[in-house]
Amino acid sequence: MSRRALIVAVAAGAIGLAAAAWYLLRPAEERVIRGRLDSLVDDFNDPGEGLASLAKAVALASYFTEDVRVDLGPGSPPIEGREALVGAASALQPRTAALRAGVDDVGIAIDDGGTSASVTLTATVTRRNLATLEETLDAREFALTMTKRDGTWRIAHAKAVDTLR
Repeated sequence: MSRRALIVAVAAGAIGLAAAAWYLLRPAEERVIRGRLDSLVDDFNDPGEGLASLAKAVALASYFTEDVRVDLGPGSPPIEGREALVGAASALQPRTAALRAGVDDVGIAIDDGGTSASVTLTATVTRRNLATLEETLDAREFALTMTKRDGTWRIAHAKAVDTLR
């Protein structure tokens, strides 16, 4: 094999290796984001009373940026800031034993820089009437913007998407 052919072969191999690494590593970030969302749901669904309730609120806050904005749609004012969100979650704490959250149909698009992602998902909440044990299921579409800072993906913006017109 000539020197020129060897250089071309090595260059082609390096390009192929770089493309494979990009392909394999990029989906890893999607798995990390899915894992963060699953952990958020698990922490929300974990019952807590007393100090455990406070710890739960702090744990939930860790999934959001300091300046998070949550838009629930017409009729509800936006929740702005992690502290306000933790306050709203804390107000729900006595009632969350009758609630189970879930996340389905997750779609993730990571930006070229790898520090921001657009996420679409269906959030579900199953409510159990503690007197009758009857359950109802509510589902809502959301569009999220997640950012990666210090190696951790957090929700920076969540907006309810009106799917029915």
